[in-house]
Amino acid sequence: MTEVGPKKSNTSRHASLLVHEIRDETCGLLAYLAMIEGELRPAFGGIRRRIYPSSLEAQIEAEFLAEQMAAKIAFAGLGHGGAKVTIMHREDLDLQRVYKSLGTGIAELGGAYFCGPDI
Repeated sequence: MTEVGPKKSNTSRHASLLVHEIRDETCGLLAYLAMIEGELRPAFGGIRRRIYPSSLEAQIEAEFLAEQMAAKIAFAGLGHGGAKVTIMHREDLDLQRVYKSLGTGIAELGGAYFCGPDI
């Protein structure tokens, strides 16, 4: 079962930063979604999956990258917020199940986040 819950920011100066931990122990998913709200919904951002030394470092990177996305979107004058998901990767993860569970967790946020690939 996918669980989505709010987390406290560890680094951000943005009052509008929201951090969600997305966890599904049945497939090993542990991810962090950091969003900086804009005037319009949804917030835009990518998904990054890699091996992190700790869950705290994954959360901090999500927050930092969400801030960078928010700046890019503001520079483009789009009015949306910026966001980023970081996934704690392990070699034994079933990626099909992990991404399906992540999608379920994102959907539970009711359209607040539009994700794309990390390029």
